[in-house]
Amino acid sequence: MSNDEFFERFYADSGVSKRVVCELRDFIASEYRVQSETLLPSDGFFEELSAGQFWDWDSGYAILWDALERTARLRGITVEKEFETVDEFIRMMGEVYE
Repeated sequence: MSNDEFFERFYADSGVSKRVVCELRDFIASEYRVQSETLLPSDGFFEELSAGQFWDWDSGYAILWDALERTARLRGITVEKEFETVDEFIRMMGEVYE
């Protein structure tokens, strides 16, 4: 599914801009080394995108978490919960990204 379709289907009424949704989806895809067209909002970082059963902390997840925390901190926002799915990351990051 293209980024345009992804946005229209899942995020058109979310309050997160199309640019941000598409950039974040591409960012996730690059960190997890997958095609962005394959990512769905329901994909879990500890299930569908997991590095495997022998990893407690995935480096892709760590990079996403760091990006969220750094961006939030620059805007004086404290991140109080973790994200588990692509959707949660896009929505949480979307709040602090723009």
